[in-house]
Amino acid sequence: MLGASALCGCSLLVTETTFVEPGSDTGVDAALDADVGAEDSGPADARILDAGDDAGIDGGPPATIEEIVVGPAHACVIDSRGRLICWGANLLGALATGDTSPVMGPRVVELGAAVTHAGGNASHLCAQTTEPALYCWGANDHGEVGNGTASAAIVTTPFRHGALGGARHVAASGRNTCFTSITAVPTCWGRNDEGQLGLGTTGMPQTEPGGAVQDSTGDLDGVDFGAVGDRHSCFRFADGTLQCVGANADGQLGRGNTNPSSVSEPVPGMTDVTSLSLASGHTCAVDAGTVYCWGLNDLGQVRPGAAPSAVLSPTAVAGVGAASQVATARGFSCALLSTGEVTCWGSRQHGGLGDGMPADDVSVSAPVMVSGLTNVATIQASYEHLICALTNDAELYCWGEDAISMVGGPPPGAATVFLDGETIHTAPVRVDPLAAVP
Repeated sequence: MLGASALCGCSLLVTETTFVEPGSDTGVDAALDADVGAEDSGPADARILDAGDDAGIDGGPPATIEEIVVGPAHACVIDSRGRLICWGANLLGALATGDTSPVMGPRVVELGAAVTHAGGNASHLCAQTTEPALYCWGANDHGEVGNGTASAAIVTTPFRHGALGGARHVAASGRNTCFTSITAVPTCWGRNDEGQLGLGTTGMPQTEPGGAVQDSTGDLDGVDFGAVGDRHSCFRFADGTLQCVGANADGQLGRGNTNPSSVSEPVPGMTDVTSLSLASGHTCAVDAGTVYCWGLNDLGQVRPGAAPSAVLSPTAVAGVGAASQVATARGFSCALLSTGEVTCWGSRQHGGLGDGMPADDVSVSAPVMVSGLTNVATIQASYEHLICALTNDAELYCWGEDAISMVGGPPPGAATVFLDGETIHTAPVRVDPLAAVP
């Protein structure tokens, strides 16, 4: 399962609150203001928010974390027993409880079979099981759950896609979902105002899985995995090449211009892509070990130290070094290096750079190393300002803005996974959700 997660990179994987329209404050960021928990009372230098362990079931081996999914108001892990365990705010039904009532602790999302992969770094989630079946739930105002409706009503119980199974990969972000099947033909649904579903049309949302993603020659085939942002989507092919579709006002399609497209088109120069991540206005990929980014650069999230103008074509990020994975959020980007360390660039405003420096609105002039983090296996970012890393020892660390008090494991003696509200973690903190789940 680490392989699929590492390849996607979609915060979580891209690339970023309840995803609300720009200028609106009706979503997650405005939902909770109160302090809903207690700070960790453990050693300050350890930065460990929970220190329990899982003794296993019936004397069996302890469960370990194998995949992570990070949203702006929730986080989930898949463990070695195939359990999907989620925690955080339940305002948009992310915890699949059948309602939006608060849940004071991690919970197992029951889907009837072991979970093999999950995606959802914004306001909805999807999970693939061994049945095989695909389930989606959460916000659905643009049809992103795929149940045939587009409504402000939140889907709080996982919806089973009867016709979909055997996913190669599923990506869920912004208001869109893309499913790549074992036949390697991607299908997308949800918001389509900029043609981001790649159906050759622009306008009305696609409220259920329908037509396949297209390019100029017909349906895409040979696709390994995809990633979705706010209003654009990208697909990596088995031969290592990359195509993107949708909005392009900031050059996020990487074609050297700002012309949008409702059919998928190649990204020039990308021939050996191994990781891909999309944020609201920019795209990053690892190609032959080098990190390339393009699109919106207002905070230095594409080209640190450069003028805050759009970057229209893939551009190598200077100072990163050899990398295996990339993750993007709204105002910053990060790369997992071949050394097992993580480096980030962009704005420090929400703590997303993880270097322990004050969370101000200063953008760095060059990538900085995440403080004290080594032996990392995979990284995933939310749609907004949070990022998590899973080490090769199956330990989970997160940093950035804990806007809805959803990151931390339960402090000693407390019955909640929440920390204090609106916390910004400027350096990685340890999170152990398995300790709170029987």
